[in-house]
Amino acid sequence: MSAPQREATSRTAGAPVSAVVLGDHGEAWSTITRRTERPAGGPALLVVAVADDLDQDSAPLLRATLTDALESGREVCCDVGAVTFLGAAGASTMLEANQLAVARGAGFTVRGARGLTREILEFVGLGKVLRPGV
Repeated sequence: MSAPQREATSRTAGAPVSAVVLGDHGEAWSTITRRTERPAGGPALLVVAVADDLDQDSAPLLRATLTDALESGREVCCDVGAVTFLGAAGASTMLEANQLAVARGAGFTVRGARGLTREILEFVGLGKVLRPGV
């Protein structure tokens, strides 16, 4: 099996930035999107959303995206609501992001975790950053 390919979409001012991890036959294995949300009355929130598999193939891209987001000094939320599979590399990446946030005094939360994804994140010690009921 060959290594997965990564394809990034172009970026325009204010638009979300997305990257797709492609399989051997061009099928999308994972999609990672970074966007800014502006909750009413609150500060801007950088959201890094993951869809489909979060495993050894997509973890490096997520790691780079989360690291860049956390270095911005803004509140960062990783949305895993569309994750269909969370592997060890994905869980490790989320744990590393939380450790980086703690070291920098940055805000980091995870939303959308449910079922086995939530159980895995709680198991690796991320229970405190999981947004309840989201």
